[in-house]
Amino acid sequence: GICAIGLAPGHGALNKKKRKVTKIDFIVNEKNIADFKVSGKRKKGGIWFVASHPLCTIECDDGSKYLVKASIRCKLYEVNLTLLDCPENIYTSSGHLVVVAPKKEEISEMRTNLVGKSEYEKLRLDL
Repeated sequence: GICAIGLAPGHGALNKKKRKVTKIDFIVNEKNIADFKVSGKRKKGGIWFVASHPLCTIECDDGSKYLVKASIRCKLYEVNLTLLDCPENIYTSSGHLVVVAPKKEEISEMRTNLVGKSEYEKLRLDL
């Protein structure tokens, strides 16, 4: 299975009333992950990430910066390159950051940790 990783609606970078996203940078540990090309049936060239590995940095017009991490152990398939030229696309339904594939052995465990929209909203209220 594959996953699109993006920001949750309650993420601070998406609060248009307070700030506007001006740049999304996929340079991680001095390597630009947007430059990696994945090809073939086995997706050769994809980078493996652990959950704590940074995917990108999001910069806003108020000077705030947000480091976005992979959150799951996965292999990078694709970077949403449209965000480089149009970072405002992050606010749209096509605003995912990357497409990844988790380890097959871990998919069922990951599914048990997913929450639906109503549970997510309840969790946000409890913060």
